[in-house]
Amino acid sequence: MKRLISILFLLGFCVFTSSCFFDDEERRISKPPAPTPIQILANSLSEGGFKLKDKKIIVLTFYDKDKNLIKPRLGELISEKLTTELVKKGSFQVLDRGIYGKVLNSKGLSLNGDMDIATMGKVASALELDGIITGIMYKYGDGIFVNARLLEIKTGLILKAEEVFVAVD
Repeated sequence: MKRLISILFLLGFCVFTSSCFFDDEERRISKPPAPTPIQILANSLSEGGFKLKDKKIIVLTFYDKDKNLIKPRLGELISEKLTTELVKKGSFQVLDRGIYGKVLNSKGLSLNGDMDIATMGKVASALELDGIITGIMYKYGDGIFVNARLLEIKTGLILKAEEVFVAVD
């Protein structure tokens, strides 16, 4: 009987110490951070743009639909951050906005996202693009909704669209 009690005690002790060890182990393993809204856009556009995999694209400047955003030049910042995230994904050949913006300016064109279809065609032709990412932003509460679209140049079709909310302080 003593032996049975000793075995049960030892077994209980082992279970107790192992559960403490595993709890500590779980606490030490950190979860990866949640993706940012811009990373969500990049992931979605990359996955939806499989038709343009390894093709040339550029991200146009996101524009403010209501013209009342809190931060000036926010559209350029979002476009730059999205460009960086798309390059990290490696799904497309992404042209640099700074370099090619200067090329377009010399031809009387720009990367301004608020353009008509004819101007968009001229930009695509000048840079020999397969796709363009356009985007709009609109204020809502304490942030903005950012809506992005991946367009195929040849057909004009929207291959993928995604919208995220970004808190603005």
